[in-house]
Amino acid sequence: KAREFEARGGDLRAFANWLRRAAAPGGEAQAAQAQVADEGGDVVRVMTVHQAKGLEFPVVFVPACGGLERYDYAPIVYDANEGLGLKLRDERLPQQRVHSTASRRVTDARIERQAAESLRVFYVAATRARDLVVFSGEPMRAHQACWRKHLDAVVADERTRPLLRVVDGDALPPVAALEPRAEAAADAAAVESVA
Repeated sequence: KAREFEARGGDLRAFANWLRRAAAPGGEAQAAQAQVADEGGDVVRVMTVHQAKGLEFPVVFVPACGGLERYDYAPIVYDANEGLGLKLRDERLPQQRVHSTASRRVTDARIERQAAESLRVFYVAATRARDLVVFSGEPMRAHQACWRKHLDAVVADERTRPLLRVVDGDALPPVAALEPRAEAAADAAAVESVA
């Protein structure tokens, strides 16, 4: 996109302004929708959870369930209900900031809201499969929030444990090398002869 913009005579400032507008709510970048092929098509679709909302597939893979949730560590935080909060410089460690009462209140409210939103998105991811959903991912940090924590809670509870089948990835057999299809080999040979 940047090269197209440059070819039309745009400068860096104009491109940055276009990029800002495209990323804004309702902008071109926000308008990306899931490309839904023929429903009966034998294809693999890679999409975000948000793009998959409202769709159903026979099998769904949800990777990186151990990935860390994102948090805002800015020194100034705001919440519509809680107001403005400022983190202050720590007198003992000037390079670090500590929460004021207001910033702690705002941060706690934002973390709570973010956790609720993450749980809603996790629910969407977990309910897109008709027949099988496969979750994968090890927690990156022991006490940090991630989707894997939800799965571990299901396994830890005797009442819900039967809902999941846990498979140790290290115990799986190695993936066998697949023989290339005849058409793919012919295509590769044709590409080599052209080059």
